[in-house]
Amino acid sequence: KLLEGLALIGTGTIPASFEISVTDLSKIDEVGDIAKQEKYAPIVESVSLGKTDVKKTIERAAATQRFITTTSIIAASIFAIVSMLIIFNTIRMAIFTRSDEIRTQKLLGATPGYIRGPFLVESSMYGVIAGIISTSLVLVVVRSLGSKVANNAEFVETYKLLSDPTIIVLMYLGSIFLGILVGVISSSL
Repeated sequence: KLLEGLALIGTGTIPASFEISVTDLSKIDEVGDIAKQEKYAPIVESVSLGKTDVKKTIERAAATQRFITTTSIIAASIFAIVSMLIIFNTIRMAIFTRSDEIRTQKLLGATPGYIRGPFLVESSMYGVIAGIISTSLVLVVVRSLGSKVANNAEFVETYKLLSDPTIIVLMYLGSIFLGILVGVISSSL
């Protein structure tokens, strides 16, 4: 197709070089191999994949990205389990301290749902507070690292995303929802 396009427009209108970008960095070798094919020999003098060893740089960046992703998932899972345990133990302590009140309510004929209601509300409030605090801490870290991160091409899009007011509101709402969900699950156990 490239040769057909070249024949249609002539040789005087195409620049001396092409700069090609890939969306998937693991495919950069394939782009180089395509450009080196025999059918492109009349128009391709040389193929340069950058001034540095691009393949090693890409492999390092991909390995770093995999490590960060895996570590983040593990850390988030650990934090979720720890927060559930903390909320669970807090609810258990509240039940223990109110055991006389609960016993009296049972003697008066209160349903289990009526007795459990205040604990669900309390655990939901703990979840809301935890969600607000955790999201605020993430945003403070992002803002404090902002100038350093904004200069790195890899993090520019992430920084822009985390600076968008709509995304910030969605993060707060999502963390509050997750906090309530964790609180309700913990108090139901």
